[in-house]
Amino acid sequence: MTRTVTLVIAGGDGEPIGELPPFEVPTPWWQDVAGFAEAAGLSDVQVLRLLAADRARPPGGHVTYLAQISEKSDLSGRMMRVADRAAAPPQAIRPTAPQQGVRPTAPPQSARPTAPPQSARPTAPPQSARPTAPPQSARPTLPPQSARPTQPPKPKRPAGFPPGKRASPSRQAKPQQPQEERTPDSPPGRPPYALPGGPAASVDWARTVLGNLVTAHQVRTWNLSAVWRLDDARGNPVAWLKQVPEFFAHEAETIRLVSKLAPALVPYVIVAGEEGRILMRHVPGEDAYGAGPGLREHVLAAWHPVQAEFVRFLADEDRRQMIEATIPDGRLSAEHLTKVATPYLDTIDGLRELIDGLPERLAAVRECRIPDTIVHGDLHVGNVRADAAGRCTIIDWGDSFLGHPAFDLLRLVGDLDDPGPLTDQWAYRWKSTVPGSDPHRAVRLLRPVAALREAAVYAAFLDAIEPSEWPYHADDIPAALERAASMVDW
Repeated sequence: MTRTVTLVIAGGDGEPIGELPPFEVPTPWWQDVAGFAEAAGLSDVQVLRLLAADRARPPGGHVTYLAQISEKSDLSGRMMRVADRAAAPPQAIRPTAPQQGVRPTAPPQSARPTAPPQSARPTAPPQSARPTAPPQSARPTLPPQSARPTQPPKPKRPAGFPPGKRASPSRQAKPQQPQEERTPDSPPGRPPYALPGGPAASVDWARTVLGNLVTAHQVRTWNLSAVWRLDDARGNPVAWLKQVPEFFAHEAETIRLVSKLAPALVPYVIVAGEEGRILMRHVPGEDAYGAGPGLREHVLAAWHPVQAEFVRFLADEDRRQMIEATIPDGRLSAEHLTKVATPYLDTIDGLRELIDGLPERLAAVRECRIPDTIVHGDLHVGNVRADAAGRCTIIDWGDSFLGHPAFDLLRLVGDLDDPGPLTDQWAYRWKSTVPGSDPHRAVRLLRPVAALREAAVYAAFLDAIEPSEWPYHADDIPAALERAASMVDW
């Protein structure tokens, strides 16, 4: 499946000045914008956001984006008049539950949007050693952080939250295009990198750290992040620039906390800045899509000591306050999960039964005595970077939260035909860490809850992003709820 792309070119004020002829790109995923400049015959293009599409949801189709170009790009005789376009894609309506008696049909698994391929993903820094947890005597103390409230539906970055190291003001480069300042009239939920001049300002920020000789290649942009690969003068990748919306603002600080225990397990953050910018060192290797049980077991074995150490940190009052000020609280609430599922109770078979028994199920999970800890939140093999030597780095920490560690196991083994052996190994480690616990029962109880929680995460995304981006998540909530209802098993 391919995709046809039309770029509407905006001026410095963000107003469209014309559009380019359509061109075809090989990847169907709407957030993947790698290679747009080459396909359009431009020296540089920065995509701002989705404008329109000929279908209600990804992948594929004819997709129109708003973009800006550098002064170097030659549009002689190529610009066409801007067609009459709405501000949002067709059917950009927040997904709601179907009417009574009409069962929603989720798309087949093969047609559902998945994580973009390697060319569209940020990578992690090179590491020199297989990740291991430090010995007891070498466990570091974590630095204090300012207070952060629990994550609300439309989270704001708390005052005093450490933005990380910034480049010296004297080194700030002048943007290619002035960035549009956010005003009271700016669309709610539109991140800075989707505003006119936003991508150019972020790339210039990265150049104040790496130097002006790096070349930036935009590879992804949508409501959850924007990503650029930064190459040196010889065309070799040296770093990745990632920019995230406010509700993922904890990503850089979470990586830093984990790096104090297992530096080889996470990306190396060169610098983090304002407006969700994170600059990370490049690592050779490949994203581990399709990896078998061996690599997954390696990841689980490397990740367990970190989660076990965070259990100890959370038992200490001072450390607990610092960690809770940095990482969002994702501990389970039957009330919140019920609210997300309620509109679908009469249209998804088995969902009402699951929700009615949810308080009892969560109580049974607590009886299993597996403590809360740090959770990656989206630990599938595509978020693991592996090289030929077997070194693994876990990337994309924006979904991290404090909660039950079984959620990471369930995400990592969920697509295996036989997850039993890996589950047994995971359970053995937790039973050794917490004598008297019942990890196997916790996994069994939480299997449908993990899908419920996934639906709640997508609902939070829809609350936080602008309506023109809703088509990206059009099927996510009902699809997750259907999976949850199909897993009810005590």
